[in-house]
Amino acid sequence: ASLEADRLGVDDERSIVLYLPEPLEVLVVNGAPADRLEDDEVGFLLAVLEPPDDSLGGDTTSPFSVRTIRPADLDSPDAPIDEADVIILANVPTMPSTAVARIEERVAAGAGLLITAGDRMGSLADWSESLLREDGTGLLPAELQRRVSAPRRTTYYRVNSFDETYPGLLYFSDEKRRPLLTEVPFYEFVAAIPLEGARVLARFDDSAGSPLLIERAYGNGRVLLWTSSIDPAWNRVPDSGKTFVPLVLELLQNLRARDEG
Repeated sequence: ASLEADRLGVDDERSIVLYLPEPLEVLVVNGAPADRLEDDEVGFLLAVLEPPDDSLGGDTTSPFSVRTIRPADLDSPDAPIDEADVIILANVPTMPSTAVARIEERVAAGAGLLITAGDRMGSLADWSESLLREDGTGLLPAELQRRVSAPRRTTYYRVNSFDETYPGLLYFSDEKRRPLLTEVPFYEFVAAIPLEGARVLARFDDSAGSPLLIERAYGNGRVLLWTSSIDPAWNRVPDSGKTFVPLVLELLQNLRARDEG
């Protein structure tokens, strides 16, 4: 950094060496592609992870290197699961067992997995069965129960409480930023029962205090379950840039697989 030169030149410049990690390799599995960004399951998500070029010529280096595939591509041996630092399953139907085994192996080795809900998941029992074993092991941090909807579009659920110490949500612990998370409407979510060892990071204000965000360790990696959608179909989070951008960035950075010590 340098200032305009003056008569005392010794304090006009300062230098520091910063460690800049390689971009996180993010694999996004898009369960509901669409032509319009607003209708695409991961349209808003990709807008955060892959922002448009800076027309002013600024530095557009991104902390993420993103590859997007469809659920049908998961069964291909070429699916880039083994290279991913973070895998996102966004409103994905029941997955082939071969893909589940590869994802399990990758997460156990240290990768992060984010699972988001939606109407393409199909039978929740079948979906749970593919990622959850009878003994409670498997990738899912919770048992999926049923889809919950607000009685009318004029009513909605909100985040009632969240773990303010969790690094991925720490941004919202500031009193001025808290409403960015707690005042956003949610119209639908999947009711889920956390499994042993799982940690509920955020809850709704319904009578059951249903979880919105659940985390559980899996081997050397971690799995996050977001029980609503990642697009605007079930909530208004993506419409609020001041909520969605820091939420995505903080959650994914916290899921990163690298040891920076």
